[in-house]
Amino acid sequence: MNYSQGIITKMAQKNYALMKPDMNINPFEIISNQIADLDLKLEKLYEKLSIQPDSSKAPLRLKAAADFIGVAPTTLYSLVHHGKLRPLKPGKHLLFTQESLESYLRGERPEKPEIEDPSTYLIRNKKAAK
Repeated sequence: MNYSQGIITKMAQKNYALMKPDMNINPFEIISNQIADLDLKLEKLYEKLSIQPDSSKAPLRLKAAADFIGVAPTTLYSLVHHGKLRPLKPGKHLLFTQESLESYLRGERPEKPEIEDPSTYLIRNKKAAK
């Protein structure tokens, strides 16, 4: 048994001991209470360490980004299509940094990515014929 399994086992035993006297307790309420306790402990830890989570660095999803600059999501899609905004795209969702949205509001155009020579790309990725 590894360390995390031991902790989970101890938590399960504690929860079972709490439920034993009154079997009408909803286990989801216990989990909800434990999550709330963890949130409080985390906030206290942030205060002790004087670390504030930096939400300005987190990327914004489409709806949040549209709300941030005060346009409709469809308008935001149009701005991306016309090259006025450059999103991050790790998957099928468009994500936007707060800095890029603020630069759009200041009227700055996004930098165009450098176009790489295809032969350099193929050599770098070892897809060229040997």
